[in-house]
Amino acid sequence: MPYRLLALIAAACALMLLLTLPDRYDVLLRAVVSAVALWGTVDAVGEGRVAWAVVLGLLAVLFNPFYVLPFGEGVWAVLEVGAAAGLAASARRVGTLLEPATDPAAPDQS
Repeated sequence: MPYRLLALIAAACALMLLLTLPDRYDVLLRAVVSAVALWGTVDAVGEGRVAWAVVLGLLAVLFNPFYVLPFGEGVWAVLEVGAAAGLAASARRVGTLLEPATDPAAPDQS
């Protein structure tokens, strides 16, 4: 559950990058997107989901806050929307195999 929530928050942060914000906020939002994408990459590798690991790994590199790649504003807008879509989609796919399964027929242990 934690990755799912963080992936949706990071997707919202990626969309917020479309706004004109001061540089400090831009760096913070990029750091959130990059960190959550890196976490998703580790989860995806652990689950054997290679395609998701590659996609999320690329997002982690693209949105790293330390070195901003020299793309134009239009390219960044497309990347930000794509990152939001990718993170939102990964919230449904990545991290699900690592969560403990619940058996509805099991007796309540509380």
